[in-house]
Amino acid sequence: GLTPGELTTLCMEDKAGISKALTELKHKDLIKSDNDGGKKVYRAKYFLTEKGKEVYQKANSVIKEIIKPGMTDYEKVVAIWDYLEANTEYEVEAFEYAKQHNFSMEGATGFENTFNVYGILCKGKGVCQSYAYTFKLLFLSIKVFANSSSSNKSVISSTSSKYLSLINNICF
Repeated sequence: GLTPGELTTLCMEDKAGISKALTELKHKDLIKSDNDGGKKVYRAKYFLTEKGKEVYQKANSVIKEIIKPGMTDYEKVVAIWDYLEANTEYEVEAFEYAKQHNFSMEGATGFENTFNVYGILCKGKGVCQSYAYTFKLLFLSIKVFANSSSSNKSVISSTSSKYLSLINNICF
């Protein structure tokens, strides 16, 4: 396991960014801490959960399958897009439910993984947010950088326009 301090150094990210990421990953049940409920949170070690390990293994498997030596960043982005296009589907029902409930998933059943990378990589279904997170994870895995902030134009609400926007924002 790694502490937030170690992650700050390894990821070259500030403490606030690491803290936010850890909170989100923990909320999505992708990591766990050896200090749940403890007071010295910044010294706690974090580990992948079984679900987190499954995401990690699937991401590595996808990268190994589709990324070939000598590919340009553009070709890598296209390969990731093509893989996700062929192996996943947009979860329209989850999006409609979220839209009707002011994008709160409180009380929703059946959509627990629709808004995260687990849903896309391991279950093959998701919405815009989970596609953006999955693209970011896969891009970071191959050292092509993207921002999946909801205020950034890299996050596209229309699946059909994601490809052009991501290519434009990342490669040019």
